[in-house]
Amino acid sequence: MRPSPIFSISRRLAAAVISGIIFAAALGSAMGANEVLFIGNSFTIGGTASVPVIFDRLAIAGGQADPNTVMRAVGGEDYQFHVGDATTQAAIVSRQWTHVIIQNYSTQPTHLGVAGQGVAAHYTYGTQLYDQIIANRPDTQVILFETWSRAASHALITGTSDANGFASTAEMQSELRTNYRGLADSLNSAHPASAPILVGPVGDAFENAGGLRAASDPSFVRLHGPDDYHANDNGYFLAAAVFYSTIYGVSPVGLHTNSAVTSLNLNLTVDPTFLEQIAWDTVRTDVPVTFTTHPASRTVNENAPVTFTAAVAGSPPYDIQWKKDNQPISGATSLSYTIPSAARSLDGAIFTVTVTNGTSTATSNPATLTVTPDNTPPALSAATATGATTLTLTFSEPLSPIDPRAFTIASHGQQLGVLSATLSPDRTTVTLTLASDLLPGNFALGLDPAITDLNANPIPPDTLLFGNVPSPGATALNLLIDFGDPSTTTTATNDPVRTWNNLTSTVAATSTGSLPNLLSTTGTSTGIALQMIRRFNGVNTNGTTTAAIFPASATRDSLYGNTETFNGLVNIFPGFKFTGLNPALAYSLTFYASRLGVADNRTTLYTVTGATTVTTTLNAVGNMENVATLANLSPSAAGELSIGLTPAAGNNNANHFTYLNALQLSGPTGPAPAPTLYPPVRFQGKVILDWTGGGQIEYADHLGDPWTPVPSATTPPFAEPLAPTGTRFYRLHSATP
Repeated sequence: MRPSPIFSISRRLAAAVISGIIFAAALGSAMGANEVLFIGNSFTIGGTASVPVIFDRLAIAGGQADPNTVMRAVGGEDYQFHVGDATTQAAIVSRQWTHVIIQNYSTQPTHLGVAGQGVAAHYTYGTQLYDQIIANRPDTQVILFETWSRAASHALITGTSDANGFASTAEMQSELRTNYRGLADSLNSAHPASAPILVGPVGDAFENAGGLRAASDPSFVRLHGPDDYHANDNGYFLAAAVFYSTIYGVSPVGLHTNSAVTSLNLNLTVDPTFLEQIAWDTVRTDVPVTFTTHPASRTVNENAPVTFTAAVAGSPPYDIQWKKDNQPISGATSLSYTIPSAARSLDGAIFTVTVTNGTSTATSNPATLTVTPDNTPPALSAATATGATTLTLTFSEPLSPIDPRAFTIASHGQQLGVLSATLSPDRTTVTLTLASDLLPGNFALGLDPAITDLNANPIPPDTLLFGNVPSPGATALNLLIDFGDPSTTTTATNDPVRTWNNLTSTVAATSTGSLPNLLSTTGTSTGIALQMIRRFNGVNTNGTTTAAIFPASATRDSLYGNTETFNGLVNIFPGFKFTGLNPALAYSLTFYASRLGVADNRTTLYTVTGATTVTTTLNAVGNMENVATLANLSPSAAGELSIGLTPAAGNNNANHFTYLNALQLSGPTGPAPAPTLYPPVRFQGKVILDWTGGGQIEYADHLGDPWTPVPSATTPPFAEPLAPTGTRFYRLHSATP
């Protein structure tokens, strides 16, 4: 959203321009009229009318002295932006404000705040913004705009409290409440002689009204807009009523009937009297605590996380205490309580939460936790050579103590000894130390069912993974492609060392565009071309500009796809292919994507098809330096590698965006290596076949028998079952003389 100027809200005003800033001076306003400045983003800008406009009209309707109300709001911005923004700073010093309302970015005061822009930044820049405000007028009353949770149907409400989302709307609102009140407490402690810092509990009012309930709940009211993120007019009217109640200390009930409000033509689909009453009941300090949502009984697998949540109405602040089997749980003092790993010993435990305010105490209905046995085996997800004699393995869950004899490794026709196996502190990574060097080329890794998770579930028998160790300095081909906007291509100015190719939206917005004869990083022609198969939707310009791996011109913008309708397009699954590759050589692809300023999961699944099909994933959200690499990629017989972008399983964005900022293709050049078949290695009831160069693997059960191609053995390495005869001969047959 384009940054807004400073808007004056007062009904009777004369505009003036001072230092390039537009503000309003009320004509003939009564002595004692409030001077109110709102600082925020789109949550303040509102819908049919902004929150400051509605507040101003409510004040007039309530017979208050017509306030001079000004808004400085920029969509998508946070406290840090306003601390450093010249226009905001000019607004702060333009008047002797009686009240300043400051609103932060909606996820920053929660655990989903982007690294460096999360809860700590909320406190740091909230404090700096407060200091700037009271430096202008020490008696200014600063009010923190406590925002609202996403709607229950939003993609961030996943049912699980983790890095990708919230267990419930109650958990998100509890974190917002805690950190807005925490900031107020911190500022009040540091400035005891100043006007007390207040919290405008807008998010609490959303919760009390029923706006954070599921749409199927009989008490649900629609306060969010169609995106389940911003508010609709009901929600913005409720927010303005909260600030009216907070600033004037009187009820707003009935004010919606006044012409000052009706003339705004708000689209209020919820009874405005109900919203006004909710605002007043939320702000006043003598309303008893009542539970609007009791914690629900939960059933989870052993060692899985579980979260209990509750919601209450009544005058804040609240003292909260969760109990297990009627005993207090240390540190469990918010309306959401998470157990990171539910042990079997918790099966049947009873959980309650007690909430107290200055008026009353209430205890929730009990919730029972049922813990079912974990029968899911661990899985091996990756194996990477991290040294000449070390191999690092990544598993899907924590493991029990392991024995090095549970691992079998074959490379270049030899079985390698494993000296030790070391678990990482979180028990999901194993580092193997080998008895001899793991040579460049392919390797096969076999795992024994003696490897188990914490609940003694064994890894599936015959688990086998193939990997590749790159040859140091052997990569002769290296080309880079910047995916993005035509105005921010990567040139010698941005990267004086490496030559880049640029796939811009001009070409990528079609399914027939191409980049012929791509250049290597040294500027030489490769004869390789990029051909579009399925178009991208368009360009996103919210990538990082501080990554070390690639220049800012390549990381700051991306091309994207989506599933739901966006930018007028639906079901955009981008695809393209490289042509002109050598079918007898193996290549590597490295994918890079970055999308800042959001906190959901936007993981892209990259599918590469050549002689075989393989996949990898990368989450662009908050990414700076991470890449996803696929090695040992053999092109099709036509010399092509095709790449497709689709949302990965964890992508919970409402539009399921997929991204690609930059791509690196590397591999050998020149003639293919001479056909070489390494000695077959036998383990885990299979024969591991590995070779280099082109050709077809063939077998014969007896010398002198006809040679028969090994089915599906098109790309090394390859595993096939032991021969039923007990003996089998292999050869690599190449038509090349």
